[in-house]
Amino acid sequence: MIKKTKKIIGLDVGDQWIGVAHASELIGIVFPYQTWQAYEFFKKFTAYLKEHEVKTAVIGFPLTLKGNESQQTEKVKNWVTVMSAQFLEITFVFQDERLSSKFATNISIQNNSKNKHSNHELAAALILDNFIKKNSHEV
Repeated sequence: MIKKTKKIIGLDVGDQWIGVAHASELIGIVFPYQTWQAYEFFKKFTAYLKEHEVKTAVIGFPLTLKGNESQQTEKVKNWVTVMSAQFLEITFVFQDERLSSKFATNISIQNNSKNKHSNHELAAALILDNFIKKNSHEV
């Protein structure tokens, strides 16, 4: 039997795309993983869980630049409510994602990325990296 690798994942949840990043729980190095279409998330995540043991999912919390909640914040909170009811073994936590998508887009441009959706998984990686740095004593 193959032992599942323990992961902490980061998710950049959008209306159409969900960026996914992961890190080993032991070393905490973050890797962009994939970008999934939002309507395929449940199927793709279920398949991912067959190979990886996930205890924590870090969700980008979309606030305005002034730190206020928006319509997108409510959408993400509702999405997390649904997902946490489906995946009871996973703790879903929020991480401020302000400017993560902008930074990810800039990284993609600087690297001449040909993958038009790579900025979503890069944003997820930035969200997860910020969470790990902020909570390094707990992760």
